[in-house]
Amino acid sequence: MKKRVLITGGAGYIGSHVAQAFINNNFNVIIFDSFIGSNKINVLKFKKNKNVKVITGDLKNKKSID
Repeated sequence: MKKRVLITGGAGYIGSHVAQAFINNNFNVIIFDSFIGSNKINVLKFKKNKNVKVITGDLKNKKSID
């Protein structure tokens, strides 16, 4: 079974590089970001990867975490 990781702020500059590192190491990656200060371009490269899930939400909003 593959390991899974959740990266908050995964669409930012650092988060997208962290996501890439986990992808390269065969993890299932969940990217959670509000996309307020981040650019979706940083995660478009992961769009076709079946091991990546992108969730738009804000950690300050409990409903977006559920």
